[in-house]
Amino acid sequence: MLFFFSCHVQSKYFAVSDEDVEVDGAVFPLRSKKRKSHGRMKNVAKLLKLRSHETGPSCNNCTRFKCFENVTEGGRLQIIKQFNELKDHYEQNLYLGGLISHAPVKRHRSRKNNDEDVEYHSYSYIYKIRVQRDNTAIVPIYYKAMLSMHGISAKRLQNIQQQLTTFGHVKHDGRGQHSNRKNRLPDEISTAVFDHIASFKGRKSHYSLHDSQRVYLLEDLNVKKMFNMFLQQNPEKKVSYETYRTIFVTKFNIRFGYPQTDTCSAFDEHKAKKMSIENDPLQKALLSRLETEHKLHLLKAETFYKRKRAARLNSQKSTEKEAIAIDFQKKLPVPNISTNDVYYKRQLSFYYNTIIL
Repeated sequence: MLFFFSCHVQSKYFAVSDEDVEVDGAVFPLRSKKRKSHGRMKNVAKLLKLRSHETGPSCNNCTRFKCFENVTEGGRLQIIKQFNELKDHYEQNLYLGGLISHAPVKRHRSRKNNDEDVEYHSYSYIYKIRVQRDNTAIVPIYYKAMLSMHGISAKRLQNIQQQLTTFGHVKHDGRGQHSNRKNRLPDEISTAVFDHIASFKGRKSHYSLHDSQRVYLLEDLNVKKMFNMFLQQNPEKKVSYETYRTIFVTKFNIRFGYPQTDTCSAFDEHKAKKMSIENDPLQKALLSRLETEHKLHLLKAETFYKRKRAARLNSQKSTEKEAIAIDFQKKLPVPNISTNDVYYKRQLSFYYNTIIL
């Protein structure tokens, strides 16, 4: 049993949406309790590589542009920070491509006596950088300063230059875009894995007003055990654990371990009545009435929790209001010993309550 009291008697609570709660005219966002997912280790490694560029050493030989003198240390830190915050490799290349201007070389001059040994450049490139001062300033820089300020390799910059001169723009990364995949998972095996995972029957959360598709399986199961069961049932199908797990994560919304909430008598009664008449075609009217009553029961529970969240947020923003939650957590028999005589005799009960201010 959970009781909730608010010290501010005149407060009126009503829900604005599933994400917001309004209390006395003030709207408070509701924070989700869902645990954040940080992804697989290989995805984290890619993200670290994308955002770990560091500013390199100064180009001391640059006497024309004086790049590291015209761009202060604070400006260089801002440049590398903005570059690391770009969301993917392609956006970084787009950013770098916007800082490069190119034009065909109109006149070739060789410093070697034999013209046959000379490799002339077809294009010349101008590099610049945007610096935040009173307003955004365009500062020309040298080639090595371009590499150093963005922490990139010369090969990457050369690839961008080649794309600009060949296509006129920076192209998307073409890796993984072809359709010639010899190691592609056959549809037959993919369907078999999908059907195997779908064969596990779980249950939904008790207090679930919204149409959530999340299913809870037994707590002694896990993806590894399910994968081993699939291999035992289908020894002729070659599937890796990573492939099985990818289908499990992307195609299903499954968690292990039943929700840690106790069911109320109204829910248990509804479940028992529904199971007794759901296969009877003559009881459709009664089944519809049971569903309506169950939905009303969930609405009442959801309203209570929204009021509780709203009062908690309201008490955090005001010094004149307090929110008190009383939680009945456990009833413990006293004394708690395994002696036969004590077990069958009448005992005291210790009611454990928690009061949260």
